[in-house]
Amino acid sequence: MKRIIYFIFLIFIGYSRILLSQEKSNQIETINGKTYYIHFVKKGESLYGISKTYSVDIETIFNENPSVKNNGLKAGQKILIPLKKTETEKRESVTNTPSTSNISLDTLHFKYHKVVKGQTIYSICKMYAITQDYFFELNPDKKLGIKENDFVIVGKKENTITPHLNIQEIKSAISEKTPSFKPQYLKKTKYNVLLILPFNASKVDEWLIEDFVKNQQAFPSMSSMMIDFFQGIIYAADSLKSDSFQVHITPLDITEQDSLKFVQCLSTQEYKQADIVVGPVYSSLIKTEQSLNKETKPHIIPFISLNKFLFNHPEYSKTTPSVYVDLQALAQFVFDSLRTSTSKVFLLYSNSNGDKDYSKEFKQYYDQLILKHNLKDTIHTIRSITDLKRNIKEKERYTVVFLTNNQVLATDYITQLSIINKTSPIRLCGFFKNIQFDNLDLEYFNQMNFTFAYYQNLNYKSLFPTFLLKYKDTYKTDPSTFFYEGLQIGLYYFNILKTQGLSGFYELDKYPLKDIDIFMPFQFYRPDESTGFQNHGEYIFTIYDRKIQRVR
Repeated sequence: MKRIIYFIFLIFIGYSRILLSQEKSNQIETINGKTYYIHFVKKGESLYGISKTYSVDIETIFNENPSVKNNGLKAGQKILIPLKKTETEKRESVTNTPSTSNISLDTLHFKYHKVVKGQTIYSICKMYAITQDYFFELNPDKKLGIKENDFVIVGKKENTITPHLNIQEIKSAISEKTPSFKPQYLKKTKYNVLLILPFNASKVDEWLIEDFVKNQQAFPSMSSMMIDFFQGIIYAADSLKSDSFQVHITPLDITEQDSLKFVQCLSTQEYKQADIVVGPVYSSLIKTEQSLNKETKPHIIPFISLNKFLFNHPEYSKTTPSVYVDLQALAQFVFDSLRTSTSKVFLLYSNSNGDKDYSKEFKQYYDQLILKHNLKDTIHTIRSITDLKRNIKEKERYTVVFLTNNQVLATDYITQLSIINKTSPIRLCGFFKNIQFDNLDLEYFNQMNFTFAYYQNLNYKSLFPTFLLKYKDTYKTDPSTFFYEGLQIGLYYFNILKTQGLSGFYELDKYPLKDIDIFMPFQFYRPDESTGFQNHGEYIFTIYDRKIQRVR
């Protein structure tokens, strides 16, 4: 029995010696942002022994070294042992932020390492993959050896920046690179324009005109709108035609459901030969085109108010302002024209979650104007009609900004505001959509001189008499607003094309257009030259004497 115990003891002693003989590797590397010991397996080493040496569990070694789990350890094999977080932080503090309490270190030009107990010049050189000759070249004072807590140079920092910079030279260098965002095109005498719109032509055969007339139904609205828009663009191109300038327009019928047809369109000759693309008018199709198409073509995007697709696409321009542009324009008008010493400005929040953002954005724009002009007064936030009644005094004048697209809420609040208006005059400001609600009495808007921002000239019927007469002669009816929008977009862009060529489409912010005799203004803006243009052109209207009148 004693022999057996003695034999087991000898085995244990031998095994312990193997464990004790294993030392941590001095070679440490960072791979894909993670720091590891680089351990080369010696003959007789075991996973258990290695795990104890580095204080990690065997499962961690398996995770970092799948081949070990599948095939086991082999002498000479390289395995990765992750440093614990505390070890990594300690190492980074040693190598990257050396203490300078007792020695002056040139951290601007050199990389330093703080020597820890047991390290040698050989192990440090191996850790940083440098030769001993190079080490002594950097540290000539260490030829007699190193000791714990010494700081040694382990490399030079490349591409160091000279402290004294010529700012003007940097600005010039940047400006030289800027034109890369603005392609230069030679002017041509003929341009091809591809018009991608949802005409719904495939359903025409299904429509019975007799039924529309008999049942007094309107022609399908989408088709009617797109035909009018198309006709307006055609008229614009024809009006600018000359011996030295011509625009050829090719219409393409693509609905939101025609994604496959749209993908096929991208490889057609019509698309490849197009100088300009008008549309598509659905965000989903724009996203599809941007993901598949590598060609850079100027795009004119109507009817969409979202701006996301403009990012990283300087060749895009969007003609319809977003609702937040409406808010900016309205905030500017209230600040300039309705903010007086005798009329307080109230912002009436709606209870609808969707409308709260509108009120917050309006207040932000308005407060920016207050700060810009170094003024003390501000807009008064009101959370309910009841709260408004408590803050209003009889016979005093007020401007009330109420921003909602909720028909039920608008009907309730505006009806109550009309009652307050009888004793305390109110100038009401809001969205254009409010006056289109069927169950709201337009007289309320008239009494409170309802004011709003909108991108179309609502007094459009007297505009473009020559084009209007031509349209009536052809179609025997009056055109919709979509005809005027197509006409105005065509006249604006094709004039730029005629005078500046395609290069002008990358400088739209240089060509603002705002006049009383046009249908929609153009005032393009983009935050930087890698982003497309968004239209910030707006008019301000008020209802006065039962008429919509433009005031700005």
